Amino acid sequence: GLYDNLQQYNLPYAEAIFEINYFHHNPNPFFALAKELYPGNYQPNLTHYFIRLLHDKGQLLRMYTQNIDGLER
Repeated sequence: GLYDNLQQYNLPYAEAIFEINYFHHNPNPFFALAKELYPGNYQPNLTHYFIRLLHDKGQLLRMYTQNIDGLER
């Protein structure tokens, strides 16, 4: 399972990969695992471009997103 494959990240213990304190110390294992689990081959749609336009023009005050496609960075 998932926890059996975490040895490659040299974690102090398996759950560390999901803990915020460890993430602040070393985010690389989390991002490597996330990329492995969710490779994401998505292209921006019109809504993404509209949000970017608002951002570029200084009109975007706040944006709340789940960012499930990984495009809002």
